[in-house]
Amino acid sequence: MYTIIAALIAIGLIFSLFKTFDTRLLEEVEKNLTIENEYYKTSISSQLEKKSEIINNLSTYMESKRQLDYDELLDYMKAMLNKNSNIESIYFGSTDNLLVNGSGWIPPEDFDLRTRPWYVKAINHGKLVITDVFLNATSEKYIITIAKPVYSNNGQVIGVLGADLSLDSIVDLISVQDDSYGEFFILNEEFELIAKSRTQDDGKPILEDTSLKISSNISSIGTSVAEATLNNEKGYVSISHIDGTNLYVGVFNSIGSENYYDKQWKNILIISVIFLVGLLLIMFLIQNKIIIKPAYTLENDIKQISITDNINYRLEELKRDPFENIRKTVNARLAQTEVYFRDLLESKDELESSNEELIAAMNQLKAYQEEIEQNQNDLLESKLLLEESQKRNAAIINVLPDIIFMYDSKGVFIDCQTNDEAGLVLSKDLFIGKNISEVMPPDISEKAIMSIAKTIETGQPQKFEYNINIDGSERTYESRMVKSNDNEVLAISRDITSEKQEQEYILKLTYKDQLTGLYNRRYYEEQIEKLSGREFLPLAIMMVDVNGLKLTNDAFGHHIGDELLKKVAKNLISCDSKGGFACRVGGDEFLMVFPNTDENEAEYLVDKLYELVSAEKLENIVISISAGWQVRTDVSQSIRDTLIKAENHMFRKKIVESQSMRNQTVNIIMQTLSEKNEREKRHSVEVAKLAKEIGVSMGLSVQKVKEIELAGLLHDIGKIAIKEDILNKPGKLTEEEYDEIKRHPESGYHILKSVDEYSSLAQCVLEHHERFDGKGYPKGIKGTQISLIARIIAVADAFEAMIAQRPYRKSLSQEMAIEEIKKNSNIQFDPEVVTAFLKIFDKS
Repeated sequence: MYTIIAALIAIGLIFSLFKTFDTRLLEEVEKNLTIENEYYKTSISSQLEKKSEIINNLSTYMESKRQLDYDELLDYMKAMLNKNSNIESIYFGSTDNLLVNGSGWIPPEDFDLRTRPWYVKAINHGKLVITDVFLNATSEKYIITIAKPVYSNNGQVIGVLGADLSLDSIVDLISVQDDSYGEFFILNEEFELIAKSRTQDDGKPILEDTSLKISSNISSIGTSVAEATLNNEKGYVSISHIDGTNLYVGVFNSIGSENYYDKQWKNILIISVIFLVGLLLIMFLIQNKIIIKPAYTLENDIKQISITDNINYRLEELKRDPFENIRKTVNARLAQTEVYFRDLLESKDELESSNEELIAAMNQLKAYQEEIEQNQNDLLESKLLLEESQKRNAAIINVLPDIIFMYDSKGVFIDCQTNDEAGLVLSKDLFIGKNISEVMPPDISEKAIMSIAKTIETGQPQKFEYNINIDGSERTYESRMVKSNDNEVLAISRDITSEKQEQEYILKLTYKDQLTGLYNRRYYEEQIEKLSGREFLPLAIMMVDVNGLKLTNDAFGHHIGDELLKKVAKNLISCDSKGGFACRVGGDEFLMVFPNTDENEAEYLVDKLYELVSAEKLENIVISISAGWQVRTDVSQSIRDTLIKAENHMFRKKIVESQSMRNQTVNIIMQTLSEKNEREKRHSVEVAKLAKEIGVSMGLSVQKVKEIELAGLLHDIGKIAIKEDILNKPGKLTEEEYDEIKRHPESGYHILKSVDEYSSLAQCVLEHHERFDGKGYPKGIKGTQISLIARIIAVADAFEAMIAQRPYRKSLSQEMAIEEIKKNSNIQFDPEVVTAFLKIFDKS
């Protein structure tokens, strides 16, 4: 019976193992074919990429040429063909149907290369492409073409570059692996065999009389493996697509190959070994069932014997058990043991019952003792927690800057805690137990009692602020109250004097102009709305503008301009006697608002302001303002319209007053510059004189000569902005100091540009250090881009500087200076101006 079962099991096991190894063999075939397929696919793709790189390099060479030389291109193509024998042909087709072919092939007259598939596909895709496979009618080879459009420098297509590759040459370039599992081939998109690996016999590709039949739909195969028949020989095939082409690469392995049967014999050997092992295993199982397992069961049953846990336990007596007699013997001995132990248990019960009362009494006593110890521990822990809480509260109070009060519902002080009693009005001993009304001033006690009542009634926190004098100092406190219980309130009072002062300071910064101390535009916009009511009529608005602020900044520096604004602001405040306000609303603009001020009063205030400003002095600077005003007499008139009319009034006056002030300022600048440096004064006079003579020598008009002379006087007016220690420095200037000196033409330009009388000369002053060759400053212009007056002043300025005495160098003689002017003609100086300059000295 057991032998039959073992035989059946062995047969089933052999069949199962055979199927398993057959499946594994097929998986190995699939794996090897897939690996080889990927190798050949990668090799072909690599060869195509290498040939594509040749086309890319050639197209880059063509695109780098501004003008294509077709003879040179043909020579280049022939050289490339000689280096790459596996390329059938390299050619270029232009957009006007011109073909340059490295192989020498000449097309017929009616041949239109622009209709060829390689040309059309490259033009449509606009990049390098690989055409479909076609059969070359001349060579009877399967060909693919690599084509790429070529562009001119302006991005226009000038043609298409192409190279023909035969599939045979690609196959020749691929090395067949020594341990190849099958042979590879190439298919077209109809899955027709068009190229195959070389045979070992004659080395020729097998294309004719070769058929391939695949058992499943080939279009769905991808890179998986399917059964196939090649030349009536069954086997397996793996096919995958070659990226960028319409080609597929395949690898075929015959079932009848040597590798297959070798593996089958190995499988039979393995199965035989497994069969023998299976028989041994079956024999072991039979022995285990008949002998080993019953013995193991008997052992476990004997281990279950326990006199203390189960005195009634007996071994189970099983039929057909080879150890049945042993079980009966053991059970007989267990029955005798049970009688003996039952006698012992009866004696034990008597002893236990006699000790139960003693044990119960001892347990009760122990419980009483544990309860007493627990109560003592609880009391000790509560005491420690209370002491710790008191320490924490004291530490919190010492850290907090606040004063903590406890009131009852009627406002009586219950307790007070603080880390500094200097903040208390009275010592704690003098007010604890008293009502707050007996200790604090009425206004504070009333607020406190109301807050206490509201806190107890609503249960919501309350707060209020109060001021109190402590040691002669006015302090501000904030009191916050919370409900402690139904009859008590906890209050925390904090000194917020510093916070209040900071808030007031920030508010002041918000509404004040930092430079002048006047109110700013934000304050004006908020206040003017409050003055729109009838009770403020008539309402006068005065607009004030500081004349020539920018000119003052350019000439004397922004620190002088700031002082000028402060002077004007001071006089605006002095002018206000009607309870209005003044504010700065722009860089040089101010507003004054006077409630309950009529037309006559407004005019009087404006005259007073002019008088105050004219009396102000700020070094040698002219302080000038223009002021306009308008009075709002009815609420129907908008404040905005009143402001606009005041502003227009101011602008009308500024047209006259501002220009006069600027003229005065220019005169003061020249006077100040002369006072700072007598040498600069002499220099300007001499330059003006020589420039005038050059203008006369050039035959210019009388009016033009006057402009030249004035420009010569003013050409260095920008030096007013240069520090006096640099201007008068006896030694050589540093690079930074020289850079500052070089800024004086721009400073002079800004000064003169703001004055109508001199604005026409501003450009000449800006350009008088430009050079005829364009290497001057500040703009670096050259030739006739430089104004004529500036070119004349450049010669006069240079000549006068050379013959004048300087602290850091000796002067040149007149003859040496003239030679320098000649030498730099057409370099630094205008040759026409130099000629006119030389005429002056020829006459003398």
